[in-house]
Amino acid sequence: MEDTRVNKTKQSLFMALSSLLNEKELKNITIVELCKVAGINKSTFYLHYKDIYECGEDMFHQIVTPVVEIVNKNGVINSINNLPEIWEKIMDLVLNHTSMNFHVANSPSLAPFLHKAVDEIIEALTNDYMKTTLNPEEQKNAKAIITFFVNGFLGVIEQTEKQGLTIENINYLADKLQGGLNDNRLFKEDNKMWAEESVFYQIYPLGFCGAPFENDGVLTSRILKVNDWIPHIKNMGANAIYFSPIFESDTHGYNTRDYRKLDVRLGTNDDFKNVCDNLHKEGIKIVLDGVFNHVGRGFFAFQDVLQNRENSRYKDWFARIALKNF
Repeated sequence: MEDTRVNKTKQSLFMALSSLLNEKELKNITIVELCKVAGINKSTFYLHYKDIYECGEDMFHQIVTPVVEIVNKNGVINSINNLPEIWEKIMDLVLNHTSMNFHVANSPSLAPFLHKAVDEIIEALTNDYMKTTLNPEEQKNAKAIITFFVNGFLGVIEQTEKQGLTIENINYLADKLQGGLNDNRLFKEDNKMWAEESVFYQIYPLGFCGAPFENDGVLTSRILKVNDWIPHIKNMGANAIYFSPIFESDTHGYNTRDYRKLDVRLGTNDDFKNVCDNLHKEGIKIVLDGVFNHVGRGFFAFQDVLQNRENSRYKDWFARIALKNF
């Protein structure tokens, strides 16, 4: 019941403010004047807002919040293809909202709130797209397109009443945008992570390079052998390579000693960088097999547990270990 009364009070304030904004700017509207038109007293107003500007921002977000939800629901991928549907939903929302109209949306007094809403939409769509790529340049390109699209789309809505735009005009705009922008990865229907579209060639480096099973501690640059196989990998049609464990380990690679360095049996970190650089020059992406849920007995933290037992600062890093057996 209380929520219903609060909502009714706010709607009365919004309708009164909307009416007054057709006559004057927000800064020239007094709270006494607003309450008189809304049919409420000042004490009721101050139960909900500290000043006229907070009331104006809240009124504007009665439209902004659902608009953001409509745009975000479609996302960047489908925003162009679904442009007419998005436009219709937003126009229906604005035209049928009892507390707001186009005059209010175009009010200079509420421009800061509109700009804030635009920033929120751009940020939300950008964050959604960032999940699909880690490439910094591609992220910046995407943000530029999103910014252009959102500002242009909201500009069309703003001009609808002034210019008499119809759904047919928006369909025409959508068709043109589809023809020009759908070739960009940002607006493809099958927008996927690069890994989902790649052909992988897997290598188990320790075996491929002929390393001894036990880590003998002898530094040997065996990983450079991969360089000789790059032409073969390309000829096979692969454009990505999946390396099974390469980190320093006790034996087979899955019992890691050090996650920060290449296994001494394969060479140095610089050796591996050389391989990565050569693969990237040929357009071949790289994925490393990181084994993080267990380690080898040579791992520094486990060695500390063996030495200090229950007093080790790392004892809680390991589960199901009976120290009496070690």
